[in-house]
Amino acid sequence: MPTKNYAGLIIAVLEKYGGSAPQALIVKEAKIPQPAVSKVLKSLEEKGLIARERLGRVKAVRLLSGPQYRTQN
Repeated sequence: MPTKNYAGLIIAVLEKYGGSAPQALIVKEAKIPQPAVSKVLKSLEEKGLIARERLGRVKAVRLLSGPQYRTQN
């Protein structure tokens, strides 16, 4: 599955959980390998669509932009 499709799945999971979720939950819900999730999150972060933060042992991911992400991929 191309990375672009992974981005859509990841953002859908974030939207499902109110715009934020632990990275481990994204991996589980989207059924995407952890290394692929990390790569896509890095790309989304560089585009300014998400923010990542380490909270102890948890990597939290927060959606910064709304539905317009679909036209930016």
